[in-house]
Amino acid sequence: MSESTKNSKNTTNIILIVLIVLLLLGGAFYLVSANNSAPEETVPPAETLIPEIVPSITIGAVETGVSVTVSAQGFPADTELTAKMDKEDTDASSGIEVGKTTTDETGVMTATYTIPAELAEESRITIRLEGGAGYWAFNIFDN
Repeated sequence: MSESTKNSKNTTNIILIVLIVLLLLGGAFYLVSANNSAPEETVPPAETLIPEIVPSITIGAVETGVSVTVSAQGFPADTELTAKMDKEDTDASSGIEVGKTTTDETGVMTATYTIPAELAEESRITIRLEGGAGYWAFNIFDN
């Protein structure tokens, strides 16, 4: 057996021993192919984007059975929002549409909406604003 063949077998045996030891110790390692190229890069999982400002609704004045004034912030700028109302025990996503309002350049708006006759006698009402890339918020007010 030639000297280079002995060296090659010894090197292979040493590599196998090192790999076995690493596996037994729970270590992670990369194998480099014969042409010494690096392993393929893996793409990390997509990050969940969390908005810096979460849309919210603040209840202002309420005229019982007649109207409610709300302010909203955290929506996209210059976006038309649809306002809906429903009974207290819902998020009003399937509620009665009561109007549309557009946010300003900072994503803020204030508007007064008429309470629908179907909800005028309810003691508590949910109001929801939705629009623009799936943004929405709801709040409950005393009627």
